[in-house]
Amino acid sequence: MSEQIQRDGIHEKEQESREAMREADYLLARWRLTISAKGCCWIRPLGAEVSPEELAGFVALFRRCCDAVFPRVVVFDLGHVRVVGEQWSLIFELLHDFALQIGARCRVSCSRRGTAKAVLIQRG
Repeated sequence: MSEQIQRDGIHEKEQESREAMREADYLLARWRLTISAKGCCWIRPLGAEVSPEELAGFVALFRRCCDAVFPRVVVFDLGHVRVVGEQWSLIFELLHDFALQIGARCRVSCSRRGTAKAVLIQRG
């Protein structure tokens, strides 16, 4: 019986490992992340457009690696993407909630029609 329990435990760990690799593959295929030793993160979507749903999925995955000291600052660079449906208010709301939940300063930058714009979300 203990052999069966041990095999089940190994099988569970293998499944968790495969799931983690699928999530990492998704993140790396759709997002560019640069992380400094001081806890600053720069995040940029790789595609030409981003939807609020895609951003929500990214935030949910990224939140798993956050703790009380990491990250300190997050910069979301949305300057080269089009937001699907022009739902900028929803994008900013998602990122605002994310920044408050992880306790980090968050900067959202975008460039629309050649005019640079940015929003800074301070710690809550």
